Amino acid sequence: GSELPLGHPERKMKGRIVFLGNNVRDEDGQVALFGDLSSAPVTMEASRMCDAFGLLSGHAIEQADAEQAYIQSPLGGTETYIRLPKELQPDSWKHMRDPVCKLVMSLYGHPDAGGFWLQKRFGICRFYRSFKVLAATMAVYVDDFKASGPVEALKKAWTLVRSKIRTGVCGEDIVLKKASTPFLDEDKLPEEDDNEPGKLADAACSVLMNVLYGARLARFDLLKAVAGLASKVTKWSVSCDKRLFRLMCYINDSKGLKMRGYVGRDDKAEDLFLMLFAGADFAGCRDTARSTSGVFLGTYGKNAFVPVAAQAEKQSCVSHSTPEAEVVAANLALRTQGLPALEVFDKVFGRKVKLFFEEDNNTANSTIKAGYSNTMRHLGRTHRVSLHWMHEVFQDGQCEIRRCDTLLQAADIFTKGFTCRDKWVAALNMIGIS
Repeated sequence: GSELPLGHPERKMKGRIVFLGNNVRDEDGQVALFGDLSSAPVTMEASRMCDAFGLLSGHAIEQADAEQAYIQSPLGGTETYIRLPKELQPDSWKHMRDPVCKLVMSLYGHPDAGGFWLQKRFGICRFYRSFKVLAATMAVYVDDFKASGPVEALKKAWTLVRSKIRTGVCGEDIVLKKASTPFLDEDKLPEEDDNEPGKLADAACSVLMNVLYGARLARFDLLKAVAGLASKVTKWSVSCDKRLFRLMCYINDSKGLKMRGYVGRDDKAEDLFLMLFAGADFAGCRDTARSTSGVFLGTYGKNAFVPVAAQAEKQSCVSHSTPEAEVVAANLALRTQGLPALEVFDKVFGRKVKLFFEEDNNTANSTIKAGYSNTMRHLGRTHRVSLHWMHEVFQDGQCEIRRCDTLLQAADIFTKGFTCRDKWVAALNMIGIS
């Protein structure tokens, strides 16, 4: 709050005391080893699933953050003793040569602090059972809590959380040009630009990682452009400079765009289902001839649509045909997004939620339904993809594969470099960005 006027209640000095985890010794002076006490942070996809549940009629979404999170949880495991800085030592320690004191709470920096904070947050399984009774769901990222569910259930849920945890309520000049899409026409880039080192090589990684966070969280339309440039950071060229400049022009020109989701007043929990889209561009990379897999997952209903997840990922080796690239993309979609989402939604809604898989390539569609292909017998060795596994996914009836019209393929925005404004706007609308 340094920008606030003097005397403002939010203008205050802040500091952080941390445990130096890089300098921990045991009783013999050897480097101390800690057992892995895992802490599983929430994913962005789970956060948006929480949003979808909270948009139902009679439901709400609320947020809070834990105050001084880690030091609310006791430190378990092996007893740990620490040295305090001299300015923090009490006067009674002055006669001691090298005083130490026992570390009682999970101070930030301790290798096991996150794990013990996780135990504090959830009490292992106790919170899950309580929230299931309340019909509420909660996504937690370290000290940030997001809860959704029926309004009355949320009050009880926060009371349950606050009975264990203290929480607070949330709340060089370059002229950029107008750009209607984040992509350049690749055919118009001179080939010699690919061989000349770019001027932005040193800064490119930092810029792209900043954009990537926003892209993954709320601007799925940036994913393909960022993923394509990120694969070039070790061989940055003049053409990469031009692509990055175009991307930043587009971001500046589209600051008003937002990713939007909605659930109609008449939609009930039993009306909601999942739709999973997958697509690929065949040999889209002009350097490696590899394809890019695109994935989009959304929650749908009679009058409901909530974006959940999206991916744009270059395939690990060259595909030999469009159907092959599409099958590889379908495998990625089912394995990393579709099936994990079903696990969450089945528990949140207390029923078997239907998942429709949308595929716009007829050959890929029939290959997955058949579970084998004479022309793709190499997939297991090259792409590590099992056609028989994909076939089995659709046998129990919870997942259904459907033919999708190419104009309605929501995953195309993650695989194709659109340069036509009208087609780009149509693609944006399909993933909820406007």
